[in-house]
Amino acid sequence: MRFVHELPHAASALHAAREQLELWCRTSGLDAEAILIVANELCTNAIRQGQGPVRLSAKRTATCLAVSVEQAVGSHERPRVLPANAWEAGGRGLRIVSAMAQSWGWHCDERTLTVWATLALEPAA
Repeated sequence: MRFVHELPHAASALHAAREQLELWCRTSGLDAEAILIVANELCTNAIRQGQGPVRLSAKRTATCLAVSVEQAVGSHERPRVLPANAWEAGGRGLRIVSAMAQSWGWHCDERTLTVWATLALEPAA
């Protein structure tokens, strides 16, 4: 099973993406909470750091769910977990993803940056 949603490069698009992903999770029999948090953090980072439209994808396998966000390369800075700083308003997204996901990473070519995370499957309650 696969989910794909195209978002314009605007923070206002995050709500619709979360709604669509939540619906897909429910119809797929998945517990959506962790999936939505991870996807939201990845999409927010993409909108803040990148440029152009964002493609949110989720793919269910037998053992995990892979979530990825793909977009045109924007900044020269690559995704990384920032040091904890209680005084900063942002900078916690990948720390949250790292804590919730089994694994995460990124890959980049000349035009596209993809950031991905895998989560253990949890059946919906």
